[in-house]
Amino acid sequence: MSKESLPPAELIASIKPGQRVLADKIEIGEVVDVEYRDQAPFIHIRRYGPGEDDLFVPAIAVDRVVGNELLISVHAADLLGEAWHESPKGGV
Repeated sequence: MSKESLPPAELIASIKPGQRVLADKIEIGEVVDVEYRDQAPFIHIRRYGPGEDDLFVPAIAVDRVVGNELLISVHAADLLGEAWHESPKGGV
């Protein structure tokens, strides 16, 4: 991942555990932490609901942080069909 495609450090610094995560104005979970693969940051999201897997969304998908809400540019339906549950640390 090139340095130009990394999100601004200020945006990453504004992401905090416990923030609500919204995709398409739908609340999907809350931030657990920011994890890294090489230099690329990923947002670890704990999804709401029984049996829901945690998600690891690339930080470049973050649209903005508003108060205690993290808005991502990924459509909520698209989170179902991808391998978003794979941790950048190598485990699940």
